[in-house]
Amino acid sequence: MVEKPDSLAHRGLTLPRNVLRRLDNVGIFAQPHVSLEHQHLARRYVVRGIESGGSVREIGRYITFCGPNGEPLPYLHPIDAVGVNGVHAVVIAPILIRIELFRTGRTCQLLITRHEPRQMEKGRRPPLENAVLFRGVNGFLHSAEPGNGKRTVPSSSRTRTTRCV
Repeated sequence: MVEKPDSLAHRGLTLPRNVLRRLDNVGIFAQPHVSLEHQHLARRYVVRGIESGGSVREIGRYITFCGPNGEPLPYLHPIDAVGVNGVHAVVIAPILIRIELFRTGRTCQLLITRHEPRQMEKGRRPPLENAVLFRGVNGFLHSAEPGNGKRTVPSSSRTRTTRCV
């Protein structure tokens, strides 16, 4: 499915309905949406995101956030959940970088986007500016063969090969 860059940057990866059903069936909940929120006491707009996702052996989806220079962000509040494959925390910042990964087997889709409010005009709510920074399509995670009892290769030694779009 061909996606408009604006839609892709704002909504995140668009996955087919059968994939979304499969994620739901195995109990993985991921919320890629970001929103613009107003902080009344600070008199500023910030971007809000929900860190969420998880994985099982054959499929996974994860959404996380960082600052504009890759720095980790403090959580507004962590979320205690019954399971591990759901919502983890809420983050807010003046600028958010969203990192979204979808994996099926060892093949993955990676989307990195930037979200920030534009300048306000005469007391009006500013629009949220969304931009795609990187999109990796059909990347491959090198790891031990599934099903042989071995753990995956540590993340520091993983190699991703991808074709950028």
